[in-house]
This record gives sequence, structure tokens and C-alpha cells, in this order.
Amino acid sequence: RDRRLYLGSLDGEEAEDRRLVARPTADSPANLPAGSYLAVFRLEGRRETRFPFLISRRNPVVRAVVRMATEAEIGSGFVHMPAGRFVIGEGAARELVELPDLVVARHELTRGEYAEWLAALAEAEGAAAAKKRMPRKGWSSSGGRFVPEPASGDPDLRIPVTEVDWRDAKAYCEWRAKRDGLPWRLPTSGEREAMARGADARVYPWGNSFDWLWTNGGRSRVEPAL
Repeated sequence: RDRRLYLGSLDGEEAEDRRLVARPTADSPANLPAGSYLAVFRLEGRRETRFPFLISRRNPVVRAVVRMATEAEIGSGFVHMPAGRFVIGEGAARELVELPDLVVARHELTRGEYAEWLAALAEAEGAAAAKKRMPRKGWSSSGGRFVPEPASGDPDLRIPVTEVDWRDAKAYCEWRAKRDGLPWRLPTSGEREAMARGADARVYPWGNSFDWLWTNGGRSRVEPAL
């Protein structure tokens, strides 16, 4: 079988607004200088596995067993986060933690997916039970359908659902796990932080300085001058 290791280092930030940029490295894996790296593993019959790791003075050697999963094991719309070491917390609470392999949804839960659960809940337990689980603002129910109100803004069902508390989110995961026959659950706060910050605990995916151009938000695009 074809087993290849692809390494690419990430330039560290020397200035406040410098972004982390991927570049290939010709260094041997046994002689990598301090820095943040991404190892990409490829094996026939397995989905490509991306393993971020950090080499520092405190942790000059990284030892890891990287498990490669099949497409069927991961599933469409999900990504595999291989087990590894991650830095979480800030200041005195900063710590290095070990996390196991995780399969995580690529995108946040959408309004449409949440509405699907509300409809199933209404059918199984009645409309009153489903209404209790509706997002707190901007939704209405009619004829067994639960949808965002047009007056609340964009009614698109493909965008992430909001105004849902922890108990409702947990209940959705329990329903989804039973429906799919898989152990879906909410990520812990530490897992979520590790997913977002990577091996080097960066503040944003691109580095430690905020930049609207790297986001999908209200100021992501420069408006043309009138």
C-alpha cells in the first residue's frame, strides 16, 4: 500500500498582524525546527488524515499513533480529528491535554436539521412538546411545520440554528443518535476549543490577529465606493 507523509510548516507570527501561512518543508521529520506543522497522511482505502502538531522547546519531540478511517466510518458531512495533544485555556489556566479520535460535523447544525427534529418530536409527543423546544426567538409553527419567521431576518433553512439552549441541543443529539444508530453527542468545551485552535492554540484559524477578510461576516467584503 502507498504510505506517504506530507509535511508543511506554518510560519510563526513575528508581528501583530502577520498571518500563519502554509509552506512545504524539505526537512526530515526527525529534524524539524520549532514551529507549527501539519502532517497529511494518505493511504488507499482511507480518507486523507490531517494531523496538526507543535514542536517547541518544552515539547521538542512529538510521538503519536495516527489512526486513518474509511469514508464509511467518518460519513459525509463529517471530519475526523485524530487523537493528539492540544493546548487549551489562557494564562494560569493554560494546559496541554490529550484528546482521543473524534468525528465532528463539518458545519454547525442548520435550521433545517433542527426543524426536522421538531417535526419528528411533534409527531411522536405532540405539538406542545415540539413548541417547547423551538428556538427562543424568530420561529413559528403552523400545520406541523416549524420554521423561522420571515420578519426575523433571513428565513434560509441552511444557515446555523441559534437561540437554542444546552438542554435542547443535548436532546437533539440524543434523537439524532437514536435515528442514526451512532453515538452522537455535544462536544465538551475542551474538545470544541481544541478543534478551533489546533495544536498551537492560535486565537483564529489564520493566526492571532482578527481580520474581516478571512471571515464570512458583515465586513468580509469591501463595499464599492459610491
